[in-house]
Amino acid sequence: GGFTSDRKGTTVESGATVIAETNLVGHAAFVDGLIKDGKIGPGTRIVFSGSEGALEAKDWKGSGMLEFFIGHLKGTKQGTYFAPTAYCYVKAILALYASALARKYPDLYVASVSPGSTSGTGLYDQGALGL
Repeated sequence: GGFTSDRKGTTVESGATVIAETNLVGHAAFVDGLIKDGKIGPGTRIVFSGSEGALEAKDWKGSGMLEFFIGHLKGTKQGTYFAPTAYCYVKAILALYASALARKYPDLYVASVSPGSTSGTGLYDQGALGL
């Protein structure tokens, strides 16, 4: 995961942006596959690396929520793609996925945890939190 070098909203085969694939889709496919194949059992801990940026994902509640998030995954919601905004929304979607996974599999421990400020990465300087 992380803040990728793609600043154009490049999409991959799935139709999602590189940031969405890197920080959400790949993780979800991996975990879902492990569960399906019986590689994860009761008591397993699944911890996703979240972000404080997820707190900046605003205006998503209410009707049309699915379309709202699909627009962010495809990089089309804002009209003009802006990587820091996309990163924040993808991390918010990851937190929602972790929450849904925890409800679906109550025998697993599932969490999305923000490491807090990650000094030296330059993430804050790139504007990820200054929406």
